[in-house]
This record gives sequence, C-alpha cells and structure tokens, in this order.
Amino acid sequence: MNFLTPREKDTCTYTGVFGVLFSLTCLVQHFMYTNPHWITAAFVVVYLYSIFSFSLLTAQRHPAPFMLIIDACLLLVAAVLLIKNGIFSLVVVLTFIYTGVIAVLSYMFEFSLKFKQQLAARREEKALWEGKI
Repeated sequence: MNFLTPREKDTCTYTGVFGVLFSLTCLVQHFMYTNPHWITAAFVVVYLYSIFSFSLLTAQRHPAPFMLIIDACLLLVAAVLLIKNGIFSLVVVLTFIYTGVIAVLSYMFEFSLKFKQQLAARREEKALWEGKI
C-alpha cells in the first residue's frame, strides 16, 4: 500500500516545509515594506496560495504538483511586477526559482501519480473495512 519510498516521503516533507518558510518570508517582507494598494493585496493572495501549495506537498496530496506549477507562474508575475516597479526582492526571486525547480522535480519523480495511487489504496481499504467495524 505504500507507494512512496522513505526517501520520497522525506523529500516531499522537507521541500514542502522549506517552501512554506520561503513563502512566509515573502509574506512578512511584504507586510513590512509595501504600501496599501490593490496590487500589493494581490501579492498577499499569491503568497498565501504558495503556502497552501507547499502545505499540500508536505501532506502528500495529489493536487500539489499541479498547484506548484500555477504557483510558479503567479510568483513569476509577482517578481516581474516588483522588478518593473523598481523594487528588487531577492527572496521573491528565490521563492520563484525554488517553486519552479520543485514543481519540475515533482513531475520528474511522478509524485502526482504516486499520490493518486496512495489515495485510491486508502479509499479501497476504507471500503473494505466499512461494514466490518
């Protein structure tokens, strides 16, 4: 029933935790140095989405790899908008690079497929025990 090796589980856990920490750093920096504007409010949503995506990766849920690709695109837009307005944030750029690399690696290691197989096995086991307890 276990479709992930211990190394893959650790990879998901650690990359997810570091992604959450990167995103929290971006969020704190955002609250400390930005002025109220609708664009900056949109950045908060992007950073919260990033935290949620990496949390799903840590929890080993099947939509996480796809959400990380969307997150990388959103972080690219955020980084470009910041740079276009004359603001350079190394943390935002590093978060974008980190998210892109993790999204690519998650598809290379087929985490999405393994997460779906794990979910199907859990549902099958739950259905098996449904009438017995």
